Order: sequence, then structure tokens, then C-alpha cells
Amino acid sequence: GEADSGPPAQAQNVVIEVDSNVYTYRRRKKMSDEDVMVCQCVPAQGFLGCGDDCLNRMLCIECIDDHCPGGAKSFLNPNKDSVCTNQQFQRKQYATLQKVRCGAKGWGLQTVHAMKAGAFVTEYC
Repeated sequence: GEADSGPPAQAQNVVIEVDSNVYTYRRRKKMSDEDVMVCQCVPAQGFLGCGDDCLNRMLCIECIDDHCPGGAKSFLNPNKDSVCTNQQFQRKQYATLQKVRCGAKGWGLQTVHAMKAGAFVTEYC
């Protein structure tokens, strides 16, 4: 037989974008109420909550709307609109990205706008 000569000359790059992870080997894990970390933030009327001094944010844990004092369902929040700013994964608040060719290494992502060091870019798996 013939030796394998590599990919066909007309190979195409296929990129499939997904909105969320799809777990094919197990069900998505849900946290019990007892396991949820509740921050101690008390957002002032008319201001956003869960800033740099939020315990959950400092521990790299996102607030859960049902349990956060600034969440939409909290009795401490009279607005009934969430004022918590520590839910970037849940709200999919990602930086605007573009695909870029990286020479022989393939493709990469880069932000469209300049960002501060340590800023949240995106989630990946």
C-alpha cells in the first residue's frame, strides 16, 4: 500500500462555536444551598455591589444570584434587579475577541480592545 502522505491538499479549517459546555459523560453538577459561598456585601441604594472588596470575588468565586445580598432575589436588595457585579461567567460578560492566524501554529484569539492586566477575558474548556 501507499505511505500516508498527510492531510489532503484541500483541507479546510472548521471552527464550531458553542454557547455553553455540553457534558456528554455526566450530568451537570448542581450545588446545594449549604455549599454556596455567600458574600457579606451590602450594596447601597442606587449603587452596584460586589466590587473589589467582595469576599467571593477575592476568593475567585462567583456570587449566586439567589444567595447574594445584591442579587435580584435577595431581601436586602430593594431594587429587585441584580446589582451584583461578580457574575461574569453566569452572564457571559466576555471581552470581544477575534480569531487570528498564528502562522504554522494554527489559530488563536486576541481581544479587540486593550484590557487592564488581570481583567476577565473569557471562559474556555
